[in-house]
Formats: sequence, C-alpha cells, structure tokens
Amino acid sequence: MKTPRMQIARVIAAETLDGSFGSGQVTSLAAYLLDEGRSGEVESLVRDVQNIRTSHGIVDAVVYSAHPLSVSAMQAVEAEARRVYPAARRIIITPALDPSLIGGVRLELPGCRLDLSVAGELRKFKTLAVQGKDRP
Repeated sequence: MKTPRMQIARVIAAETLDGSFGSGQVTSLAAYLLDEGRSGEVESLVRDVQNIRTSHGIVDAVVYSAHPLSVSAMQAVEAEARRVYPAARRIIITPALDPSLIGGVRLELPGCRLDLSVAGELRKFKTLAVQGKDRP
C-alpha cells in the first residue's frame, strides 16, 4: 500500500524541525520516491513540508536575483518575509542566482511569490501592451 504523501511530509518536517534530517535521509527519500515511481510528487512534497514548518514558525524562503545581493538587500528581503509572516519565529532565506531576472528580485515564500524583477516588470508591460492597456 502506498504511504500517503502527507504522512511522508509530516515525518520529514518533524525531522527537519528537530535537526535530525541529514544528507543520508535525503538520499534515502530520493531512492524511495524513485523506487515507488513517485518522483513526480517531489514539488508537492516540498510544499507540504514547507507548510508544516511554517505552521511551526519556521519559514523557508528563496530569493532569486540576477546578481549577489548586498547585506542591506538581504535585510530588506527578510523584512518583507516578516511582513507576510509576522508570527514567524525564524525565517530562513536561501539566495539563488537567476541571470534571466536582469535586475531586482523574486521572493518565493510558502504559498506566495513576490516578483520585483526587471524581467517580471517587462512581462507585465508586455501583457498590458497586448491587451491595449497602459496600466493595470
């Protein structure tokens, strides 16, 4: 019988919360998902784990930028994450480079995405231009 995804997510979340989830467990989890033909569930599983961690006051965020961010920019990103999750005990921000953003940042939090990148603004402008509008 297939183990429900939420049950797997609860176990992973519990182990990440107590600090016992290491690289060996990651390898075992990946092998299990591959062996069971469930590799397509990885994104959903990650979302489930993030939501459980968030409910325990730990928010995992990824900030994408075209260039490495300064300390003050990272502080601004954390402040924005705290605005979205004011009850968070801890916010863990993982920076990631994405040159296609051109400039600015895209912040991905559990359940929401804030796109303040140049590429995002250009996409909005293009959409509005195609619709014949000059503003949202």
